Amino acid sequence: MNPTAWFTDKLAELQTSKPWTAISVRRGDYLTTPGMGIVEDSYYVKAMSLISKLNATETFYVFSDDPEAAQQLPALRSIPRRSFITPPKESPAIESLVLQSPAHNVVLSNSTFAWWGAWLGDSEGRVVTYPYPWGDFHSVNDRDRHLPNWIGLGRETLEQAAKNNALFPDS
Repeated sequence: MNPTAWFTDKLAELQTSKPWTAISVRRGDYLTTPGMGIVEDSYYVKAMSLISKLNATETFYVFSDDPEAAQQLPALRSIPRRSFITPPKESPAIESLVLQSPAHNVVLSNSTFAWWGAWLGDSEGRVVTYPYPWGDFHSVNDRDRHLPNWIGLGRETLEQAAKNNALFPDS
């Protein structure tokens, strides 16, 4: 199967972009799957703040299985330079996964799809954050779910995150 023209154009754009961060927002069946849970807005605030401090980034690209819901997240609406990646219907899912791999930094949701995108593009100096714990279940040991250089960020309330991390204070 040949890649779509959309994929080829978007990949060329991302590969020539200044430092950028891929953000994964996973919703879909996680809204009803017991134990998975939706990653809270506070996690995104904390992750983007950390990446901004550790590794300068120019633009944030948001990848989601529900772009409309992702656009409503307060943390993502507050980003000065952001773009929501919305593939056309004819684009197979693998294209979105591959598009995440050249990101300079990655903010993962608790999605194995996004995990593979981050893993494929793993490189020195890249900051990758993931939510810890991965899901809302307590019977699963998920300490080996990440690469050694990835940063697990604990879940906290939005109020705690806002108090601990000023997201883009100068914008």
